[in-house]
Amino acid sequence: MYQMKMPCPTEHTRRCVRFLGVSILAMLALNPAVRANEVFTPTDDAYVRAQFPDSNYGSSAELQMRGLVAVRESYLKFDLSAFGGSATNATLRIYANTSSNPQTTAAHPVTDTSWSESTITWNNKPDYGSPLDSVSIGTTSYAWYEFDVTQYVQDQLAASQTLVSFALANLDDDGSVNKARSKEYSNSSQWPQLVITAGAGEPPAITAHPQSQTVEYGDPAQFTVSATGDPEPSYQWRKDGAELSGEVSDTLAIASAEFADEGTYDVVVSNSEGSVTSDPATLTVQDTTPPSVPQNLAASNITDTTVALSWEASTDNVAVDGYKVYTDGADPITVSATSTTMTGLAPGTQYTFTVSAFDAAGNESAQ
Repeated sequence: MYQMKMPCPTEHTRRCVRFLGVSILAMLALNPAVRANEVFTPTDDAYVRAQFPDSNYGSSAELQMRGLVAVRESYLKFDLSAFGGSATNATLRIYANTSSNPQTTAAHPVTDTSWSESTITWNNKPDYGSPLDSVSIGTTSYAWYEFDVTQYVQDQLAASQTLVSFALANLDDDGSVNKARSKEYSNSSQWPQLVITAGAGEPPAITAHPQSQTVEYGDPAQFTVSATGDPEPSYQWRKDGAELSGEVSDTLAIASAEFADEGTYDVVVSNSEGSVTSDPATLTVQDTTPPSVPQNLAASNITDTTVALSWEASTDNVAVDGYKVYTDGADPITVSATSTTMTGLAPGTQYTFTVSAFDAAGNESAQ
């Protein structure tokens, strides 16, 4: 970022600025939260000409705007990555004149910031939006002119866009040319400026903490946090004190909870003014769903004292841990396979065998 003091066109104005500077410094001493203007100069600026659609004018010391015939438009790009906080006001300033008759120049938003001053031409220039503000440049003497671009800059910063781009185009069709100093001009005090008034920063504060919860195995789980702060806070979720990769929004969603997801969760909320950690929230995963009932129980290899039993495997939302084989509804034996041989039976006695399935949580199916 290139920063510089705001230029003053007259000695009288310079005296005023120095006087105001004393007032501003005094106010800063009384209220440290108040922040001064931040001045940015372009990283790229250039004009393009319809008459020469493949020519590049990125090395020119001036920007040109003209309507009607031989149309000329100018583009400016600013890098705001060094700006912290929110913007309460944003002003685009150019040091400009007109070649003859007064002409109105408008500042337009340019959302495509991929252009470069060394390659931009009329044929490849990015599109621009409706005018943000306009000024009448009415003298052949150079002077400062200002465009209010507050809302656009605020929107771009809110969308985490660090590059902000504008187009300057004349709204009149007189044919006069408005010219402004570019960043290639020898006197840097006359370069274009984007002046941003930063709001007082505010450290993050959590207004709603994540809450502990118990969910069924396989069901979704979700933790949320609400926080305020200026600049807009960022988030980092943690489980048992370890950061969770990629979990950087105000919501932590687990699509299908497993036992491995059990633990203590919190979130660190941060911005340039500080950070705060939420209250911990515990996730408990339970399994209350029994396995399916074993099907197609069959007996084979029957002798006077033994019988071989087999059945189809059950299913479970987690896993089947084993089976219980009941004799006349009581005295179950536990097996892990889907077959077993019952021994020690009394000859000539009728028996009824049933089978249930169970899981590791102790849930047991019907027989």
